[in-house]
Amino acid sequence: MDVFGTVVSAIDLTVKLVGYLQAVKGAKEDRRRLLSEISALGALLQVLHGRLGNSAISGAGGGFSNRLVIAGIEEPLRKCEEALRDAVERLERLVLNVSAGKSSSFAVKMKDIRWPFRQGEIRTMFDRIERLKSLVSLAFQTSLMEFVEMARDELVAVGLNMARIESTVSAIEADQRGAH
Repeated sequence: MDVFGTVVSAIDLTVKLVGYLQAVKGAKEDRRRLLSEISALGALLQVLHGRLGNSAISGAGGGFSNRLVIAGIEEPLRKCEEALRDAVERLERLVLNVSAGKSSSFAVKMKDIRWPFRQGEIRTMFDRIERLKSLVSLAFQTSLMEFVEMARDELVAVGLNMARIESTVSAIEADQRGAH
């Protein structure tokens, strides 16, 4: 899967995981912290999705033009998406196991679900999320620096063109004064 597809998948998984985290019982502090991190990650992934979309459309300036920047976030993004998928799948399996023979209501199923993650698993998930958030932030900064450099180059080019235009206008004025 390409980076864009992985981002879309990770966004979908964050939405599902937030729903489960809000509904499951137990480990209140872990759930609160994880819910906060997953929500922040979801927001960051939405921004990344937009930037990658701009890259595909505009090629440069609006998104990530540097393939190295995209390559730098690809592996952590994939690992984070895998961790999100694993968490969602575990919670979905629990819901299916608990709901055998019960009402099909999500709320009814979730009231019997207990927190299935151990402290080490939560720490690993936090670490992956933090690493991805840091790398995406660095990618944004790198992209911004590329944009600033591109804008500076454009301003220098405009300045050079203005100097040529001023020189040409001065030459035309001098020719017109000489003709009169």
